[in-house]
Amino acid sequence: MYDHTSPARTPQPRTAPDDTARSAPATPANAPVGGRGYAASNVTRLLCAGTYLDDGYRRAVIQALLTERFRQVAPSYGYDVIPVLGHALAARRLRMYHSVLTFTGLFLFVLLRFTHALSSLNAFLLFAWWAWSASYLLRLVSLETLMREFRPAETNGGARSRSRGPGFRGGYPEDENLGADRVDELIEQQSADTGVIYYGGFTPFVGAGFGHSSWTNAELLVEAPPNPFADSEEFAGLKKFTVAEITDYVARRLKSDLCDEASPPTRIENLVIERRRYTKAVARRVSEDIDPFVSVSEVHWEESYAAAREFLCIRVGAWDQEVVTSMFVGFDLKGNTLHTEFYPYVLPPIREAFHIVDRLPEHFTPRLVFRIAFDTLRALPFEAVRTVIHPLAHRLPRPGDVAEQLDRKLAKLAKRGGHAGESSLGLARYAGIRIDRGANASIRELATPNKLHHFFQKADIVKYTQIVERSLLRIIEDFLYEHNVDLTDHRAAAANILNQSFGDVHNHGNGNVVSQGNLGKQSIRARAAGARTHLKDA
Repeated sequence: MYDHTSPARTPQPRTAPDDTARSAPATPANAPVGGRGYAASNVTRLLCAGTYLDDGYRRAVIQALLTERFRQVAPSYGYDVIPVLGHALAARRLRMYHSVLTFTGLFLFVLLRFTHALSSLNAFLLFAWWAWSASYLLRLVSLETLMREFRPAETNGGARSRSRGPGFRGGYPEDENLGADRVDELIEQQSADTGVIYYGGFTPFVGAGFGHSSWTNAELLVEAPPNPFADSEEFAGLKKFTVAEITDYVARRLKSDLCDEASPPTRIENLVIERRRYTKAVARRVSEDIDPFVSVSEVHWEESYAAAREFLCIRVGAWDQEVVTSMFVGFDLKGNTLHTEFYPYVLPPIREAFHIVDRLPEHFTPRLVFRIAFDTLRALPFEAVRTVIHPLAHRLPRPGDVAEQLDRKLAKLAKRGGHAGESSLGLARYAGIRIDRGANASIRELATPNKLHHFFQKADIVKYTQIVERSLLRIIEDFLYEHNVDLTDHRAAAANILNQSFGDVHNHGNGNVVSQGNLGKQSIRARAAGARTHLKDA
C-alpha cells in the first residue's frame, strides 16, 4: 500500500544544552520545513526510480540507510532519503519474489525429472517457459511501477499526465523495516537541525559532491592610515572583532544582497545559507549513542581530533535541484591575521540512466507487450545466469577492486602478530575498538557521475560560484572597512583570487564537472566501501 496521502512526519525537537543553545545556527528562512520539504522533488523521484533500474544502486541505498544503521546519514541537498529507502525495499522484495519463483520452478522440474514424470527435453522446455514467465512478469511489474509511480507531476508545458495519475508525490510503499522510529531518525539526520554534521573518512563536507577551485587567504589586520576627510572619532584606531561577528555579518549580507533585497529578475532562487559544525563520530560500540549537540570550545577551531569546526554553507539548487552548488566559508583569527577558507563543491545531475523514467510511454499497448515478451525471450539465457549468481554477485571480486583487495590481504597478514600499523609486541590488541560512525557518502552522491548533461549546467556552476565568491570578497572588504582595517592586503589578495577564478573558466569545453573530479569520485566510493570494514571489526 502506498502512503501518498499521509502528512510528512516531523520528529520532536530536542533541546540543546545551555552551552550550545546560543551558538546553534538558525534555520534559514527558505529551508524546507520539518526535514521533508524535498519529499516530492524531482531529484527524489529520479533516485526512487533508480532503485528499480539499477540493482547495485538499490543495494547501496539499503546498505547505507538500513544495514549500516549505526552510521550517521549525510545531509540531504534537494532530496529526501525516506521515499528512496521505501522504494529500494519494495524493489528488493520484487527481485526476491522473482528469485523465489524461479528457484521454485527449478526445484519442481528437477524433482519431476528424477521421478521420471517428465523426460529431460520436456523438463528443460517447461523450465525455460517457467523462467521466461517469471522474467516477463518481473519486467511488466517493474515497468508498470515506473510508469505509474514516477511519472513527472507536470510536463514541460505544464499539462498533467492524462492517463497515469497525478505523478510522483513523495509516497513510498510501507515496510516493516521503515517504521516510525527509523523515519524520525532519518528526518533528524538528513536535515541536520542541530547544526552538527558527523562525517566519516577524510573530507568533512559529506553529501556536497565534488570539490573544485578552493582557495585560502591570510591577511594582516593593520590599522588603516588616517583619512583627513573622515570623522576622526568614527575611524579612531583599529576595531577588534570576533569570528562570530564576521560570520554573522557575511551571512546576513549575502542573504540580503543576493536574495531578500534583490529584484525578482536578479534574485538567486533556492539560495540557502546555513551555519554548520563538522566533527567526527568515533565510538567504542555500535550501539553507543551520539550526542546530537557538540559543545562549543572557547578556542575557535580547536586543534584536536574530537573538536568541531564551523563553516558557513552557501548553497544554490539549480536545474530543479539537480545541480547543487555549495560553497563552504570559514574564518579564523590568529594574532593580527584573518584567515579565510573557501571550498566550493558541486553535486552534478543524476545519472542519465535514471532519466529514462521521463521517456516511458503513458500506457501499455499490444505492440509494447509483445516487444517486452520478445526482449525477455532474447535475454533469457543471460537472465538465467544472472538469477543464479544474483545472491552472490555483490560479494564476488570485481576487477576495479584489485588494489583494495591487496591492501586488505596485507592488512590481514600484518594483524596475525597484532594490529596493522601498531607495535611489534601486539599491544594494540588490548586497546578498545574505534568505530567511525560518521557519514561516508550520501545516496545522492552514489547516483551522481562526474559528468554533466548540458553545457549550460557547467556555465551555471561557474556563474553561481563566481557570484558568491565576488560578493563574499566585497562583503569582507566592507566589514574590514567598518573596523578601520587597512584594505591594501585584502584588495591585492582579492584581485589574485578573482584572476585565478577567471582563468578556470577557460577549462570549460568538456562535460566533466571538475578536472579533479575523478579523485573525488574515488574518494566517495572508498568512503562508502569503508563502512563494511568497520562493521565487521565491531
